[in-house]
Amino acid sequence: MLNWLVEKGIAPHIPVFDKSKRDDGTFSRSDFRYDPTGDVYHCPGGKRLGTSGTVHEGKTLLYRASKLDCDVCPLKPQCCPKEPSRKIPRDIHEHARDVARSFADTEAFEQSRRERKKIEMRFAHLKRILRLGRLRLRGPRGAQDEFVLAAIAQNLRRLAMLVARPPFAAIPAPYRGRVRGPLITLLVPGCFIRCSPTRLSRSAHRLSTVACIRASRASAGNVPMPSRWRD
Repeated sequence: MLNWLVEKGIAPHIPVFDKSKRDDGTFSRSDFRYDPTGDVYHCPGGKRLGTSGTVHEGKTLLYRASKLDCDVCPLKPQCCPKEPSRKIPRDIHEHARDVARSFADTEAFEQSRRERKKIEMRFAHLKRILRLGRLRLRGPRGAQDEFVLAAIAQNLRRLAMLVARPPFAAIPAPYRGRVRGPLITLLVPGCFIRCSPTRLSRSAHRLSTVACIRASRASAGNVPMPSRWRD
């Protein structure tokens, strides 16, 4: 994903998790300098670590040092005390990961993180409250129609919470936190909803479910509909 974003010229404001840091006192990967020209690593002792080009697990290259160099190196106790030679793993898309790391701690990156929280909360609400854990219609067109219906239901719920709820200052102090708002009436093609704002999400989810079943009946023929969902 990061490599695709970099190739398309999109700034990847995505945190990169690096687990190469060692906590046993030996050299970490950041202590080795990578030379993109020769595609080799240089260790703190000045020796080279090369790779055979074999990709392990479909995404990792291994850069190994020569055993002859490591045997006589005075830094071996700090580098690879339990191994005959040192090896450095490197992702095949490490360049894209470096580009993503360069955007960390910038103002644009922090702004993207704040905006991302708002969007991710909407998706979490769709999956947990509106039960959109899976799609009922097949194909890209069906998935698009069902997701649009779910987004409409989510927007109706937000609209009801913003419009139908009385102002906070107008609620007496002893009853603040208890008043859930008056009953509201929504006229939607094919359905008639009258409920409180807090229960609108369930009714809106019912609306999207009914619309999806109607769409599947229209495209796949006479598919039976549960009696409790019929008009």
